[in-house]
Amino acid sequence: MDLNKYNYFPLIKTRDSELKAYENLNSNVKDGILPIIELTKSRRSKYNKEGDIYKRVAQLEELIGERPFILGLSTNTAWNNNQIENLLSDYSDGYSAYRGFLEGLEFSSIIPMINFEENAGMDNVSKQIHILEEDYIKIAFRGNVYDLDLIDRLRIILNEMNHQNNMILILDAGYIEIEKELIPFNTFSQRINELSTEFDIGIIIPMESCFPSSVLQ
Repeated sequence: MDLNKYNYFPLIKTRDSELKAYENLNSNVKDGILPIIELTKSRRSKYNKEGDIYKRVAQLEELIGERPFILGLSTNTAWNNNQIENLLSDYSDGYSAYRGFLEGLEFSSIIPMINFEENAGMDNVSKQIHILEEDYIKIAFRGNVYDLDLIDRLRIILNEMNHQNNMILILDAGYIEIEKELIPFNTFSQRINELSTEFDIGIIIPMESCFPSSVLQ
């Protein structure tokens, strides 16, 4: 997969409004972007009380088709449910529940996001990384650009990989106020310089949002 062909890497939560926005893009635009899909619960209803995530998967199958995309699970409690919580918290056998979920999907070009929880145990993290890289070649990790332990986390992850350039690293600055935009730019530059010196990462994606996560921000 030639990642250099993509001009933009939008983060898209599988909420109705964001999926509708993606649907309305023309084909040429869709071909030029690599979406970072954050899987959330579906809209709850009388017959869908849990917000089944497979309803969102079905929407993605229709909207994305054979185009490649990065897939991760929402960690926001406002947008996940028991299905997602179970996939995130079941560390056993190298996150086997999460890997089983991925194996059951029918997309042709998924780039899975790896999960890294310190209390998962390195054996489980390591097994997850090895299997996902073997099965999907390209894998992704989303880290907070301000995390002081980010380099140490990445060192652990990348040392487990067969080829570091199979990694797609997403550096997330979260919500940024427009008037403070220079702050994350400087942080991104510093982080990318540090990472490029030590690692052979395939591609590094800076990510930020100017839309607050709540109306109170």
